[in-house]
Amino acid sequence: MVLTRDIHVFASHKGGTGKTQLCFQTASQYAQDHPEVNVLLIDTTELGDLSKRCLGGPATLEALQNANLEAANRGEQGKQIQTANEVLTFFDIVNKASIQQQEEQQQGGLFSNFTSLFRRKTQVDVCNSAIRPRECGMNDMLPENVYLIAAGSTISSTGSTNNNMSNMGIMEGYNQRSRDETILLANTIRESLEKDHRSWKVYIDTDGDRHPSPNTRLAYALADRCLVPIAADMSDFQRLEPMFELMNNLNAQGEMKCKISLLLWNKLQLYKKEPSTIGDFTTPKVTTDTITALNTKLTNIAKNKYPSIFSHSSNLVVSNNSNNSGNGDFIKASTILVRDFPDTLSIPSNAKGIPFCSMKSGTLRVDGVDFKIGKDQLESCNENVKEILAKLEKMELDYDL
Repeated sequence: MVLTRDIHVFASHKGGTGKTQLCFQTASQYAQDHPEVNVLLIDTTELGDLSKRCLGGPATLEALQNANLEAANRGEQGKQIQTANEVLTFFDIVNKASIQQQEEQQQGGLFSNFTSLFRRKTQVDVCNSAIRPRECGMNDMLPENVYLIAAGSTISSTGSTNNNMSNMGIMEGYNQRSRDETILLANTIRESLEKDHRSWKVYIDTDGDRHPSPNTRLAYALADRCLVPIAADMSDFQRLEPMFELMNNLNAQGEMKCKISLLLWNKLQLYKKEPSTIGDFTTPKVTTDTITALNTKLTNIAKNKYPSIFSHSSNLVVSNNSNNSGNGDFIKASTILVRDFPDTLSIPSNAKGIPFCSMKSGTLRVDGVDFKIGKDQLESCNENVKEILAKLEKMELDYDL
């Protein structure tokens, strides 16, 4: 696989920050803007919120699951997701890679772990195990070049829908996964991606768990850049500090590959479209003041505690000033404002798996409710998503230089 620059992981050790929504929207927009690139979404979560969006929304998937259950009760075979390849969930892939890892350790003896960290042959085929939601008839609103490695609770390894947590037995076995095992698994998956001849871009969604699950840690080991959505709230920001500490420890141990590249101040009220001192649009004064104070805290953390886990720490200026004057370049590179997407767009988008880039202005009926999609609202949301992508692409270009 020709990896198109970086693998991005959306992460926060707090639920409800907007990881899944932003992962879904940015990946879909990137796919629409780059039809020559295959976009792979990897859902590492237990409940599969990203997978549900990609497969047409929770109601669509539930209806298919219920139909399959009724078919099973009649002794008939249920409907499978139509795809030319063997369907593997993320849990299946990790399980398969773990088995391969154990076999190599048995064959390689004492030094197998050490040598496998640098060179290994992989039997895991990630790209050809992915679902193409539009092609298989599950979601015709996604761009054709979007692929999905679904969460294990969403579909079974045969491609049929799965309404139980049968894969949780697999997950329980990973609770004690070691550093070396995590690195080996990440290397196995990445090597499988790099072997494919096609051009790809990868986005990963993770759980909002206070103590990150083994699969969230695996995502940290696999990705290049970490994107952290967070509300402009003092209490929520305090939840980030233990996350940064943990990531710093993982980085020091050599387990975490990615660095924090972007903190997304999410769900902000739009006051004016004009640029402000904190970003590309203007928020109410109290929000602007709060973000300004939190940006100062972020700068202090990056400069004085954990510089090694931030992509833009080289932009930090050593200063004795408590207000961190001179560190505007770090904040400008490391943060972005994201508006609070209106319910008239976000509710139908989440319910039916419709990315903003595929929406049209007018009336959209979802589950018996009519949503009035305003042209200006839709354009504003699409612009905001494109701003996120522009910032990420600039980072990659700067890195190449």
